[in-house]
Formats: sequence, C-alpha cells, structure tokens
Amino acid sequence: MAVKVLVTFIGQQLIADVSQVENTESKEVVGYWVKNPRVVNYTRDEETDNVGVNFGPYCLVTSENEFALRAEYVVSILEPTAEVAEGYTKAVYGDNPPATEPTEAEAFAQEAVEPKAQEGITPAPETTETPVNDANNTPPVEGPDNAGSPDGTTGDGTQVPPA
Repeated sequence: MAVKVLVTFIGQQLIADVSQVENTESKEVVGYWVKNPRVVNYTRDEETDNVGVNFGPYCLVTSENEFALRAEYVVSILEPTAEVAEGYTKAVYGDNPPATEPTEAEAFAQEAVEPKAQEGITPAPETTETPVNDANNTPPVEGPDNAGSPDGTTGDGTQVPPA
C-alpha cells in the first residue's frame, strides 16, 4: 500500500493508504482498497493568505477503517507532497508509523541491483579494468605465447614476457 490522494467523481479529495483491486482473470482494475482514509480539508488564513491542510474522518457513522472504492468513482490518483504525506502519517499513526513498502520505482531499482536468489538469478561477478601496456591499448599478456609464434611475439609485434 502507498499513501495517495484520490479525487472522487463528486470532487471529494481523500488521502489514504491505497492499493489496486484487480479482476483476477482480466487483470482490469475494478477498484481501490483504502486503509485509514481521511477527507482532505483546506483552511485559509485571511490575514496572511496562507492555506492549511487538515484531515477529517471519511465516514463518521462507522468504525471501519478499511474498505473498497469502485474504480469508476475515482477520477484521479495523485501523489501527495512529502509534507502532506508526513502530516497524514502522523495524524493516523502518531509517532509509530508502519514500515513503509518501497514504491514501484524503488522496488524495480532494488531488483535490478539486487536480484532475488529464489528466482535463480545471481549477480554478475565484479570486473576490474585491465591496465594497458602499450600505445595500442593492448592489455598485458600473461602466460605463454598465445599466438604460438616461435619468435616470442603475440603476432602484433608485442613482446610476450617469459612464462
């Protein structure tokens, strides 16, 4: 789940921990599961013209804090600013916020860097740059004459060190 702002078809703005609900056969999004939803309210200080953001309960007549919203009732899904997400988290969870899951982008980046062992993927071995030993950027030759040349060269005129 991730903290998102949902704008409903009636213009209501909700902030909640949100995840998609999909049809298992068609993979079509049919709704959104919301946890700890709050209605976003705005206040304006007339003297300073500053805008304040407040969070109110979504439904005062129930104690349920998780439920589904049908996809057709949601017009837009927005990412809250860091300040608003922090305020929501503090308002809902106090000083003990739940462990956060990585965003899709963070999870993708982490998987690209740290492949999962259970999938049978192992990271490529680390490589180091090989220094070159001449003007042709030819890497140093180790071991016997690779070209099999009787004169002790590699075939391009580079002298092979003795083995």
